[in-house]
Amino acid sequence: MIEKIIRQADEPKDIGQIISILPVSFQKDEQAIRSILEKMVHEGSIFLWKPQSRSKKHRFWNTSDTAYCSRLIRTVVGSRPLSEKDILRASRSRLFGLATRTIAPLVTTTLKRLIVEGCLFVHPPRQVRHLVRYASVPVDPAPYIAKLRAEFDRVMKLLQHSGVSAQEVLQRLGGIIPGMQVVYPERTPTDEVPASKKEEEVSLPDLADMLLHTIYNRIPGARNRVPIWLPDLRKYSKLSKTQFDQAVLYLSRNGKLHLDRHTHPGSLTEETKQPFVQDEEGISYVAAVLL
Repeated sequence: MIEKIIRQADEPKDIGQIISILPVSFQKDEQAIRSILEKMVHEGSIFLWKPQSRSKKHRFWNTSDTAYCSRLIRTVVGSRPLSEKDILRASRSRLFGLATRTIAPLVTTTLKRLIVEGCLFVHPPRQVRHLVRYASVPVDPAPYIAKLRAEFDRVMKLLQHSGVSAQEVLQRLGGIIPGMQVVYPERTPTDEVPASKKEEEVSLPDLADMLLHTIYNRIPGARNRVPIWLPDLRKYSKLSKTQFDQAVLYLSRNGKLHLDRHTHPGSLTEETKQPFVQDEEGISYVAAVLL
C-alpha cells in the first residue's frame, strides 16, 4: 500500500504526508513506516528526495531527483537556445522545493548527461561576453564560419589566375571535404593508481574506501545528495577503468551509492561507453548519488 501511494503521488511526499494518506488499517507508528521506506529506497523501488528548503523531513517519490530533473529540462529546453542560467531559472520552481544549493549542481550535472546522451546540444557563444547555450536541436554552423567563408572567398579571388582550384585549397585545409580523414589529437593517457598500488595488490573494499574518500573531498555537495557525474569522479579518483567500475559497483551493491543508467544505451558505441561505468550485463551508468 505504501509503495502504491508513492507511485501514484504527483510530487514527493514526506513520512507525515504518507501516513495521513494511508487507510487506518495500514497505519503504523512513524518509525515502522520509516523502516519500510528505507528498505524500499535501498531496493530501488522508490527514491529519496532532499527536504524542502524550510523542512527537515526527507521525502519519497516514484522517480529520483536526477531522473525528474532530466525530464524537466527536456521540457524546458526546446529549439530556442537557452543559457544554463535561463534553464535554472525556469526549472527552480518546478523542482518541488529543493534548496537552491542543491538545484544548481543538479541542473549542471543533468545538462552534462543530456549532452552526452545526444538529447541536448551545445551552442557555443559567438561573442566573447555571450554565454554558452543549450537547445534540443544541433547548432547551425553558418554563423560560426562566416569569417572563414569570407576569407576563403578572398583567397580564391586572389588565386583566380594562379592555376589553383577550390578543391586544392580545401585539401590543404584538411578535414573539410566530406570523406577526408580527420586527424584527431592524441588522447591523454588515463590516470592510474600509483605503481606502488597495482590492481592485484588493492582489495575491492580498499578501492571502494578510496573512492568514498575522493567523493567526500572532491565533491562536497555529494553529502547533500548532489548527483555525482561518474566521468568526473573517475578523473578525480586516479583509478584505472577496471578498478573504478568495480569500486562503483561494489559501493552500489553495498547500499552506499544509487546509480543512474544511461537513458539511451542504444546510441552508445564501444568508444563512447568508456567514460561510464559498465556492469557485468553491459549496462552503462552515468551518474551516482550517495545514500
